[in-house]
Amino acid sequence: MGEGTYFEAGLAVELEGGNIRPERGELHVEGATAVTLRIAMATSFNGPDKSPSREGKDPAPIVKSALEKAGSVFYEDILQKHTDDVLKRFDRVLLKLGNGDVPNLPTSTRLEQFQEKGDPALAALQFQYGRYMLIGSSRSGSQPPNLQGIWNNLRRPQWSSNYTMNINLEMNYWPAEITGLSELHEPLFMLIEELAVSGARTARKMFNTPGWCAFHNNTIWRDSVPSPCDPASAFWPMAAGWLLSHMWEHFLYAGDKEFLKNRAYPLMKSATAFYEWWLCENKEGYLVPKVSTSPENRYLDEDGHVITVDQGSTMDCAIIRETFTNTAAAARLLGLDDVLAETLETNAARLLPYQIGGQGQVQEWSQDFKEFMPTHRHLSHLYGLFPCDQIGKDTPELLRASVRSLEIRGDLATGWSMGWKICLWARVGDGDHAYKIIHNMFNRVENEAPKSEDGGLYGNLMIAHPPFQIDGNFGYTRGVSEMLMNTTHNGIELLPALPSAWPKGEVRGLRARGGFEVDLIWEDNKPTQAQITSHQGGDLTVLCKTPFGGSTFDQTLQLYVAKQKTVAGETLALAFNEALLVS
Repeated sequence: MGEGTYFEAGLAVELEGGNIRPERGELHVEGATAVTLRIAMATSFNGPDKSPSREGKDPAPIVKSALEKAGSVFYEDILQKHTDDVLKRFDRVLLKLGNGDVPNLPTSTRLEQFQEKGDPALAALQFQYGRYMLIGSSRSGSQPPNLQGIWNNLRRPQWSSNYTMNINLEMNYWPAEITGLSELHEPLFMLIEELAVSGARTARKMFNTPGWCAFHNNTIWRDSVPSPCDPASAFWPMAAGWLLSHMWEHFLYAGDKEFLKNRAYPLMKSATAFYEWWLCENKEGYLVPKVSTSPENRYLDEDGHVITVDQGSTMDCAIIRETFTNTAAAARLLGLDDVLAETLETNAARLLPYQIGGQGQVQEWSQDFKEFMPTHRHLSHLYGLFPCDQIGKDTPELLRASVRSLEIRGDLATGWSMGWKICLWARVGDGDHAYKIIHNMFNRVENEAPKSEDGGLYGNLMIAHPPFQIDGNFGYTRGVSEMLMNTTHNGIELLPALPSAWPKGEVRGLRARGGFEVDLIWEDNKPTQAQITSHQGGDLTVLCKTPFGGSTFDQTLQLYVAKQKTVAGETLALAFNEALLVS
């Protein structure tokens, strides 16, 4: 007894006239013209490495102090402070789809009519709603948003409001860098740093190996061991690599070498130590993980048995390849660990490569096994297409195979899976198919139905798994960003997947790797104006299907391309079909 987390809540009531009396756990207010309720709550949580009962904080003085501070502030002042705080982040990005007209109807009614009429302004609102949710749930010093963000009314919610790291936690942060919310990434970085501590114990105690690892499930206590459930989800020690890609991506956008050197690189280097040990040589001489799964999916062997485990699943190899490549690049940039960088580059090249199966698809497993569930919600074998960019326009065979994989998976899915599919169809450059997924997503779900493969939106625009999972909202926001602009190792592509449903529009403030900010206007499905501001200076590569000043046609990429060196603070105005203008 008494080994759990203590919590306390306090309520202060302020009346204008009248009186108040407690009765059987209720407060009865009589004759008042106004009532102000101030509520404060706190727990004994004192970090993931401390017992909340023996080493926890005392919640009582925290609650008391919060109520006292709140008592000296007027509601209007709190509202104004909140509004200013939100808008300074929210207003970094503007999005108009169509002519910008907003129907004078309740949001829930607009959602109900979307299937028949469409509503570009509602699609834009949903994009901004995802950004608002991240602004409201991820701040320095807070925990990252979990499966339900911070919006949950149940004592024991679905999946216990845990962090699922084989897609969902990472998806929560897909909009952070590209939609101008870079600093909101910080709670995820805190989680990674804390998880690496317990992950090092797991690597040592489970495998007697150096480095750190983590499996698919995590909580506020930074669990890094396999959860007691089906191996298809539980036995997947790949979470470290995927999480660390966010720290590397943050560096690519922000250019902060101190962050890379002091926070990201040590964790990346440690993760590669585990992955180096985790690899072995297969009979063809390729490096493969000793044990592999493809998150939550299975295949059929030649006798029809349902099998979970492989040796060299496509996703595992992609994550290890990415971790090796990024860590080697970081070492080169920082002038550190030359021998390690060379070893990682060599071993990245020796990993089992992508393979194309008998249906023309990207293989999910080391062999072309028969699918157990061809329409499975996870698209793990396409990790290299998105969120990574190992597959792209410069790998046309794999790009075509990715399209085939998407066709086999189908268009219907759970809410969060639809968010991933929008991103994937955007990366292959098919805006109309990405919009088809959006159309499917904007399907009104009436209530918290049991878990199924049929997602949609609730009337409040929260995305249904079902039930509600916040990652779908964040995935949608990133998906729309990817349709309008993507930023990969090839450069910044403008309107890579613009659907015919949005022939006209404007976006301002999208961010790209290298510290660039992109403003873009389009009409008749073609860009008419674009401005790119360089916040850091450096090499800029711009790609577009439409010719623009200074561009030449790249036969491999099938795009018009222009390259320019920039200095910090410089703004480039792209003139389509004219000379490149610099202001």
